[in-house]
Amino acid sequence: MDITEMQDPLGVSAYSVFPIPLDKHNKKSVFYTKFLTPHKFALCLLIEFYAQHATAPSYSTSFLDIILEYFDSSNSLPQSLIDLHNVTTNLPSTIDGYSIYDLLHERLWSLHSYEDIHEIFMSLGSYITNLYEPDEEPPSHMLFSPSSILSIFLRKCVVEYEQLSFEQGVEFFKSFLEYRSPSMNFRKDGVEYCKVNVRHELLGLASNQTLLQLAFGITPGCQATQDIEGLIQLQIQHMQRYGCFLPDEMKRKLHDILEAEGNHLNTSYHFRFLNAWFKGDYQQSIENLCRYFDHVMHSNERVSYQYALLNLSILQADFGCDKEALRAIEDTINTARESGDIACLNFALAWMYEFKRSQLPSSKDKNPEEENHILEHLAINSQGAQIPVLQSTVHLMQAQHYLDNGNNLVGVFSNLAKSFALQCYSESFHCFSRYMDLTQEIWYRLGCFSLCFNYISLYQNSFVQEASIIDLVKSYMNKARRLFENGNWPDVSSTLQMAKMESERSFQSVHFYGREKCFLYLDKALNEKNYKTAIFLLKSLNGFRHSKESLFKTHYYTLKLDISLGNLSQSIDAIESLLEDDVNLTVEWKLKLMLLKVDVYVNTNVLHRAIFELLNIIEISSSSFLRLYLLEALCLLCLIGNLDCIKSTELLDSLIPEIIASGNKALMALSFYAYTSIQISNYDKLKPSRIFITKLLDNAYDGYKSCYMRDMQQRIALLKIRFLKQIKDNQASRYTEQYYREFFMLNE
Repeated sequence: MDITEMQDPLGVSAYSVFPIPLDKHNKKSVFYTKFLTPHKFALCLLIEFYAQHATAPSYSTSFLDIILEYFDSSNSLPQSLIDLHNVTTNLPSTIDGYSIYDLLHERLWSLHSYEDIHEIFMSLGSYITNLYEPDEEPPSHMLFSPSSILSIFLRKCVVEYEQLSFEQGVEFFKSFLEYRSPSMNFRKDGVEYCKVNVRHELLGLASNQTLLQLAFGITPGCQATQDIEGLIQLQIQHMQRYGCFLPDEMKRKLHDILEAEGNHLNTSYHFRFLNAWFKGDYQQSIENLCRYFDHVMHSNERVSYQYALLNLSILQADFGCDKEALRAIEDTINTARESGDIACLNFALAWMYEFKRSQLPSSKDKNPEEENHILEHLAINSQGAQIPVLQSTVHLMQAQHYLDNGNNLVGVFSNLAKSFALQCYSESFHCFSRYMDLTQEIWYRLGCFSLCFNYISLYQNSFVQEASIIDLVKSYMNKARRLFENGNWPDVSSTLQMAKMESERSFQSVHFYGREKCFLYLDKALNEKNYKTAIFLLKSLNGFRHSKESLFKTHYYTLKLDISLGNLSQSIDAIESLLEDDVNLTVEWKLKLMLLKVDVYVNTNVLHRAIFELLNIIEISSSSFLRLYLLEALCLLCLIGNLDCIKSTELLDSLIPEIIASGNKALMALSFYAYTSIQISNYDKLKPSRIFITKLLDNAYDGYKSCYMRDMQQRIALLKIRFLKQIKDNQASRYTEQYYREFFMLNE
């Protein structure tokens, strides 16, 4: 048997000829520095070529761009020799037939030991101007000003190298060997570089991993903590906007960086906090945020501490811990005030106002003018602090305040215009999603469906890449709601599918999507009189955390279900109880409840009370610019108010074009139903055309059908049957039979 190996029973090689055991399966080690890496060392060599006039003058700009781009924090340039080769191989040098990479390759492979690298670092200082005495003869190479970017870069590299211990210097040399190794396969004109200008013994060592490991041990990779912090900060910004949805390969790379031994960056705790938060892991998110607190406190970074507290308050609010969130935001305000951080103080005050407005119930003794004073104070402070993002946010909050109260349409549009102007001026569109949401909401309230839908589509088509995930999901759910009201359920389903795909990036967006989808299907089930499904969906809503708006929606749909089931006395008591809490209701919510009261009074045939409520609705909606509610109340008043038939038809004639423009199919069908009811009831006086009435009834029937409102479909069918019998038209008998069949089918 050969002495180089021993055979096992299966004839597989078991022992190596080398006496030193080689660790072939050990995990790749990483050598950490603060700034210096082999890639930055290669950039130092490129700067050296530039100083020695080795670059062609006509290509100096392109050459400097390679180096200067590294200083731009928005550029995430790869740090590998392969990428450097791809950029510099086409840049000519002052030596004929040689590119910049040819010189760099020869220079890299001329470094045989740690001493060679040491000599280069010691010579880099000679390229900075003030290192020479005035009476000394200046060198032949170029000198850089001490304040230039190239000098700063060289100085940072040299200073960190000089601070390395001997063992760290050797590790850096080993990582340099790892960095240089891919260039063995680079070719020029079909010939490998290394076969032309690299010593044979060095090439043999570099190409044999076993010999390389015997000579130097494991060659580690080298990473700079500043670069890792920049990468993590970039990823944090991505997560804050788009959620934690990442490709698997990127997740593995980030995990390796964060879990590596010796890597104890404070940003890694912030990254883990966001990752756990977006996945809905409350315990892990709190733990990692507390670790971030510990680092901030030990390093005495008071500037960061108040922002950590701000994150804590948002986290607590997101998981439904309202009291803890309020305590955290109060600590944020106190800390920011003590440290003199005006920006953080104003952001915290704005967030606390928004949190109380959207989440917490207001006390009954609350002063209505208090909110105005708070918003005015925030507007003055944000203007004084000269923070455009905060100014824009405050203007949007003022617009929302006016919209909720419904008494100042000029104030709404004025604040929206100011917010948009500030966003354009600062070229920062972080508030753009809120701006577009408020704009489409205003046009919807004014009854202009086309403009409302255009704003939603514009946002989704043009700003989908810049939008945060939760804002994008909200936009999709708004679109689904508008399409449902327009009677376009197939497009609602496709929009919900898109919203579902986007929502999977974070726990918060999944939660919001599930809750709003329940409301949509609940509305559809109530229209269809599918009470079993409606009760199931209402129970499902108990599993979601609610804002003030979603909690009102839950009460509203519960009341609609009770009215449909015939629990009228219980429903009217509940409506009166909700209307008494005037402080926590917006104008729109009050009108919704008042319309439910009208429905109860009509079902119990107490028409004088229904008319009284409708007159109140007309007064409130007209003064609050809630056009859809005004149109609906006027249609109902014409239907049940026993008004003069000619005046009623003239009023409906003037309203129907506006109702069609609103895009609300149920409202359009109601107007047709009211118009035909008046015409049929006063047939002898008004003498309407049979074709005109039947066409309007068909349109009303189709409108209710697209909204799945089965009880109204039955009413339209019965009204048409009654009309066809009333006119005694022999040709109408087949229509009567057809609608009878459809009516019975609906009953089944």
